[in-house]
Amino acid sequence: MARPASPSPDPARESGGRSLSRFLLLALMWLSIVLLLVIAVLTSWARYTAEHVDDYRPRLEALLSQRLGQEVSIESLSARWQGADPILLAEGLRIAYQDAPDRSAVALQQLLLRLDGPRSLLRMGLVFQRMEADGLDLVVEQDSDGRLAIEGLTLPEPGPGLSGEPLEREQWLEPRRWLDELTARISDPHIRLTHLTVGLKTPDADTVFLDVPQLDLAYGNQRMSASGRAMRQGTLEQLATFSVTGQDLFDGRFTGQVWAELTPGAFFEGLTRGLQWRGFEIRELNADARTWLSFQNGQLERLNGQLEVHRVQLDSELDTLAPLRGLSARIGWRRTDGGGSFHVKELGWRWQEDQVTGVEGRIDYDRLAFHVRAPRVAVGPLARLAVASELLPARAQYHLAALAPEGDLSAFDLEIPRKLPEEFHLSARLEGVSVQPHQGAPGGGNVQGRLWLNRHGGQVRVDGEDTTLHFPELFAGPWAFGRASGQVGWRLDGGITRVFARDLQMTYQDRTRLEGAFDLRLDRYGEDNLGLKVSVENGVANMLADFVPVGAVDPELYDWLTTAILEGDITRGEFYGHGQIGKDTPRFAFSTAMEYEFRNGRIAYDPAWPEVIDANGRVRIHNGRTHVELDQAQTGGLSLPQAEVVVSPEEASPVVSVTTRAAVDGQRIAYWLAETPLGEMAGGAGEALSVSGDYDVDLSLRFPLGPDPDVDVDARVHTSNGEVYYPAADLRWQGISGDLSYSSVGGFSDDPLSARFLGQPVTIKLAGNGGNKGLTISQTGQTDVATLAARLLPEGQVIKGIEGRLPYGATLDFSSGVPARLLINASSAGLWSDWPTPLGREAGPEERIEALVRWPDGDRVQIEGRWGERLSVALEWRQQGFFNGQVVVGGIGAYCRKRQAWWSGRMWIDLSPENGNPGLTR
Repeated sequence: MARPASPSPDPARESGGRSLSRFLLLALMWLSIVLLLVIAVLTSWARYTAEHVDDYRPRLEALLSQRLGQEVSIESLSARWQGADPILLAEGLRIAYQDAPDRSAVALQQLLLRLDGPRSLLRMGLVFQRMEADGLDLVVEQDSDGRLAIEGLTLPEPGPGLSGEPLEREQWLEPRRWLDELTARISDPHIRLTHLTVGLKTPDADTVFLDVPQLDLAYGNQRMSASGRAMRQGTLEQLATFSVTGQDLFDGRFTGQVWAELTPGAFFEGLTRGLQWRGFEIRELNADARTWLSFQNGQLERLNGQLEVHRVQLDSELDTLAPLRGLSARIGWRRTDGGGSFHVKELGWRWQEDQVTGVEGRIDYDRLAFHVRAPRVAVGPLARLAVASELLPARAQYHLAALAPEGDLSAFDLEIPRKLPEEFHLSARLEGVSVQPHQGAPGGGNVQGRLWLNRHGGQVRVDGEDTTLHFPELFAGPWAFGRASGQVGWRLDGGITRVFARDLQMTYQDRTRLEGAFDLRLDRYGEDNLGLKVSVENGVANMLADFVPVGAVDPELYDWLTTAILEGDITRGEFYGHGQIGKDTPRFAFSTAMEYEFRNGRIAYDPAWPEVIDANGRVRIHNGRTHVELDQAQTGGLSLPQAEVVVSPEEASPVVSVTTRAAVDGQRIAYWLAETPLGEMAGGAGEALSVSGDYDVDLSLRFPLGPDPDVDVDARVHTSNGEVYYPAADLRWQGISGDLSYSSVGGFSDDPLSARFLGQPVTIKLAGNGGNKGLTISQTGQTDVATLAARLLPEGQVIKGIEGRLPYGATLDFSSGVPARLLINASSAGLWSDWPTPLGREAGPEERIEALVRWPDGDRVQIEGRWGERLSVALEWRQQGFFNGQVVVGGIGAYCRKRQAWWSGRMWIDLSPENGNPGLTR
């Protein structure tokens, strides 16, 4: 089968295709020619305009003057081409001073703008590639309200903006507006600012000037870099320098780093002077700073810096705060989810006498709260600075100043809610913290433990060593504890503040254990009250000075308690106190009670009386009344099965009462008469008499604690075998029995004692008054002539021619400062004598015989006697024997004459001339 033949081409169709191709080619060629012509025309017009740009200067000046509301002048405008980029140069730009056209508010020597020609054509707008400004001169001033403005330049009134919109809708001088405009008008430009002079003017200081030699900002590969520095005018002293690297600066999405160093010292002091914060105004400021900042998408992500404030001084409305010196710190900040975190390290400062170093801290915050943490905070310097600055409320400042805290807080943690900052929470560990006593609350020193605090109150859990506690309104001094633990809390409830403690356990002086609690109630509108309890175990007597409440007992009583109980072991004891406290508290408004059990005690209740040793018993003190009960003790050689010491508060001064009972032998009686005021009360009888036998004694002493106390003595003595010997007269009383009472006020009781004297029974009474300081022994009995002869004459000799019995009364008197004397008064009614007249007599008639014996000193004995009108004698013996004397028979008036050599050792008998008898000498 034959293949069909192919169709032949259509000539008309081929001719139409070629025609369309030629037309399109021809149209493209003519379009290119037209574009070239347009470009040529535009280029010619642009070059022509550049050559005549100065012709538009008046119109530009008028437009800018209208926009600013102040006169703007330009000395010259010029333009040139560099490749496809036009360059505009403006020289002598000037904005006139408001209300003073002859002055310049802003002056710029030269402004150079280079456009990016190709990009401007593509964007159909002005796109700058290079900007340079040289010789900018302006003054920034600060008004009285702290606002900054350019001196002599006033912002325009509402009117059309750059885009023709009303100024209310378009603030064309707003920084954000300029950033938007710059973003649209620049394309990787190089911006340079040279020879910038800026003046800083404040209301109360001279204007200071600084020079900025050069500021550079360059774009490349979509990254920007900028740097610059500022100098003190006319010097090489650098005040600030900075460097910026990153991208997207002018479109609000800057990502990069900024570094800046400020070393102005006190250069900006005039600018900062007058700045205020919470009533404080900067008076002096000398500071340097160095910082690094990191940005991400237009937001600050991190900041690191070094701050050094050499000196800053603040003024308040009432006072000038002492300058703060040497403030330095390393600071840092970083962004976190929903907030930020601010860090401080190596913080230190000097203020007055305080020097703080090495402080670290951190502040974390979010939309809910601030969280402050620090490993260690120095409490004292911060408290003193807070008080001096008067930043706290008046009440808090008063309490903080009075407490004067010292020491450190470690693990410091403070949380402050944003919406309710008063609902803060604080916790920390106390490291050697001390506070002063205040309004009844105790002071503490070297306190260690944990602290929790909020606006409703707080709590401290104490657990540490070498801690002190002080209640100055009650106790003499602080208590120093080797170890202390327990809980102290406080609660604020309107006008009432409660401070309380429980389960306080302390070790005092190594071995003593104490437990305590207290509850203090402070009422702003009423009375302040304190309740206190302290228990002690294994104490010693010298602790009484610490634990007796000196503020609640009389000073004399406190002195006696702390000096009278010299030694002893306190096995256990408790103190309770409750009542009103404060400056105007009435006496005894605070009630105290304490009881201590002791052993091996030594008590010196009065310096004139023997100490009580080896005492076991207890001390009870209630509202100043002290009661010491002794279960056993020794004093002055006596064993006391029981005794009491009572100190009673009286109106004048406290009175100490000592009551005891003991079995005493004669030797101990002699000791007490010789070594205690009893001997003085007895008028020296204790030294003259010798006592023996057994006695049961009840003794009570009572003496006030005031100056020069008069001791009251009450004693009751019982004996059945007492014996007293008077060596000076060789007199001895034996078999003394009976009961006798003595009072230093009323003297001896009238109770008689029975005894035997010279072998005969006698009755004895004692008399004497403590005020007179003497003792009188009165005796009644009878004897016979034979007994007297045996007593007075040598052994074996008798008195012949006389006999009978003599009832008598005798008084032996011992008085302080007066020689002892013996007075005898007898009746001779029972006496018979066959002696010659006038000495002879018959028994029966009443006739008195009197005799007086004196011991002027230890070497002499004087006897004076009288037998009615029959006989008178006066005799004296001295240490060497009989000295002299006189015997008058039949008369009275015998006396011892002065010694003469020719009759030394002789006795003469005078027969009275009244009886017609001559004198006789022998």
